[in-house]
Amino acid sequence: EEKETLRTKVMLKLYDIYSAGSLYSYASRVLTMTDLEKGFLKMIVSSEKCSTVGAGIDAAEWDPVPTDEVFRKETGIDGKYLLYSGRLATNKGLEHLFAAMPSILKDFDGQLVVLGKDWGMKTALVEQAQKGGFEKKVRFIDFLPDRSLYKSALAGCELFVLPSQWEAFGIVLLEAAMCRRPVVATTVGGVPEVVKRGETGSLVAYGDSKALADAVTGLLGDAERMKRMGDEGRRLALEKHTWAKVVDRILESYGEALK
Repeated sequence: EEKETLRTKVMLKLYDIYSAGSLYSYASRVLTMTDLEKGFLKMIVSSEKCSTVGAGIDAAEWDPVPTDEVFRKETGIDGKYLLYSGRLATNKGLEHLFAAMPSILKDFDGQLVVLGKDWGMKTALVEQAQKGGFEKKVRFIDFLPDRSLYKSALAGCELFVLPSQWEAFGIVLLEAAMCRRPVVATTVGGVPEVVKRGETGSLVAYGDSKALADAVTGLLGDAERMKRMGDEGRRLALEKHTWAKVVDRILESYGEALK
């Protein structure tokens, strides 16, 4: 995995130097999704050319706030659950979440719902749950194309967990926020620009299963704090991360480029 990551970094760096750099030189403005991306570009394009515009969600789709009834009726889940939603892939850090589950389940009378397409990880995760003695506490659900069902799944969880090795942004974190769900995620990629540590959720280092377990159990033990985080997450998403706000920033950047 580390060799693959290094190879990918080298390939991207070569692309930036020999191809992207020449293209950027012709641009009056370069729009980035995160400040992190802006930092990546600083060696090949001047910071004055770059504007961070972000990514967003459709506010109307999440108004009113979704409820959990549809998901529970469809799946038969009637108790508390933690939720992960995304690809079951090697870069999503699910093995670290599963390593944290025995500790989490000591004080959490619920289950983990893993929602998403299997990209080759499911068999290993099932085996990990079996070895950890919590296979009956994990529910795997395939990708939900029905948006109302997907939103209902987010609405019903106690909190949302995203233990990824890398996320360019993390739209799913905004979707959880729109359901007023606090999150526990890793300090990777653009995640810290979406999740405000201690305000809308908790952030931990990638691969640290103990820190992940501590963050989850810490939130689960404080319902009032989770509610505050959920409310603040939705407020910030509506304030900064709707597509209308993104478009405003894009138009502002275009206007500056045309001066």
